[in-house]
Amino acid sequence: MTLVVAKKILDNIVIVSDTKVILEQRSSLLNADESLIEKLSMGEPEFDDFESLKILILSPQVCIAFAGNTERALNIIRTLFEKKQHIIIADLLNLLKKEVSEDVPDNRRVEFIVAHADKTECNLYLVQDRKIKDDLACWIGSYDAFAEYQRLFPRMNNKEIGEFQNFPSIHVTTQLGLMLFTMRRLIEDDIEHEKGKLQNSVGGFALAVKTTPNGFRYVTQNLNSHGPQSHVVITSAGIGGSSIVDDNMIDGADTGGYTYSILTPKEPGQCFIGVYIYQNKIGMLYAPLLHKKRTKLKDLNLEDFVNQVLQRFNVLLEL
Repeated sequence: MTLVVAKKILDNIVIVSDTKVILEQRSSLLNADESLIEKLSMGEPEFDDFESLKILILSPQVCIAFAGNTERALNIIRTLFEKKQHIIIADLLNLLKKEVSEDVPDNRRVEFIVAHADKTECNLYLVQDRKIKDDLACWIGSYDAFAEYQRLFPRMNNKEIGEFQNFPSIHVTTQLGLMLFTMRRLIEDDIEHEKGKLQNSVGGFALAVKTTPNGFRYVTQNLNSHGPQSHVVITSAGIGGSSIVDDNMIDGADTGGYTYSILTPKEPGQCFIGVYIYQNKIGMLYAPLLHKKRTKLKDLNLEDFVNQVLQRFNVLLEL
């Protein structure tokens, strides 16, 4: 299935998710024991075709995340995106509630989290089980995955929480980092135990969206692994850091290490993600509101990948 976790932190919203798509025919198309890390270490550093962004930014003010049937959810959100100039948030929520309430087979069911933020307020809405609920924190997807996410989430004592709340920007940044760290750990644990209790329910890469003064933006990340059995380390998380990776971070693919960056549009409110893998000079652009499949560009350095995306799609990814 998947896991999406959203939280309202002071006057900000943070949403994290994995990117894995579960298909009934997956086992016949991809060896269940062949993880992303193993593919990278074998010199095939690409995210497979069974992955999708689960958090989609429709505009600077509106963001929708989904769980359930990916094809159906994306079709619903694309329809909303086409009408975004003419839909207010209440109408959008009611349209999603109607879709969630439809009597469909279990493998066609969907559920949504809607985030809305403007200069006066921000709100989280859970659209699930034929209901719309305004919430401070919510999740959708796999129950087992969320239970494990809660177990893995680092705990802070009351004193630490109080100290952070005195510095709002630090508090939000800390919570964002903890949520991304936990989602990444959950994904790595699931890769290493694909036949375990999570039943291969999460995977791909950890994605995050946050509010900014100018609207919703994806979070830039640099990630590094030193081998097939090691956890990915988040070296920056869109907190004023650059997406440029230092040379000493990049391990050779022949040693099982890999490094990649998640690049985000410079302008807020855009539903694009660039993923660049350094060892094999492969870049991928995810634009699910416009294209069903990712676009893969080979044999390019990071700057050339960014330039190609700008020329071909008129989207400037931030370095």
